[in-house]
Amino acid sequence: MLEGLPSLCEMMPGKNSSASVQWTSGEVGLRVGEAALAKDTLSSQGLASGISEALYAAAMRNEEEQTLFSLRQIEQRQSHLNSLAHLIARCRFRQEEAWQQYAGFIAAQLNKDPQVEAVLVEGRIRPGSLAGIDPRTGFAVLHSAPLYSS
Repeated sequence: MLEGLPSLCEMMPGKNSSASVQWTSGEVGLRVGEAALAKDTLSSQGLASGISEALYAAAMRNEEEQTLFSLRQIEQRQSHLNSLAHLIARCRFRQEEAWQQYAGFIAAQLNKDPQVEAVLVEGRIRPGSLAGIDPRTGFAVLHSAPLYSS
């Protein structure tokens, strides 16, 4: 399970806080939910995110779907960082040094990665995006590209 990880003396401690966004990256192992992106411990988003990503991970059948899954995680992180940036910009305490530092950290991370969306359709990961909600049924309407067979 720990194969490929650096030794403890080689690991570098990261900056953390009880209510700050954190994520992991690298090629060792598949991370889902809060192991991939811890949005905010106070927001209770971890369970829903973890279940959603576990469904995506279980659907991966080939390298293309693994790539789409990774790109989806990047898109989800960028989306969350954009939301945080907008919230902080409207925050009552945005001029406080701690919030300015946090906003600076977030701004430095934005748009560093490609923006590719992926959706789970009939148990397969496909390139695509959420188009909206059908007002008649209440179900999500998806834009998806054709599924490549493998």
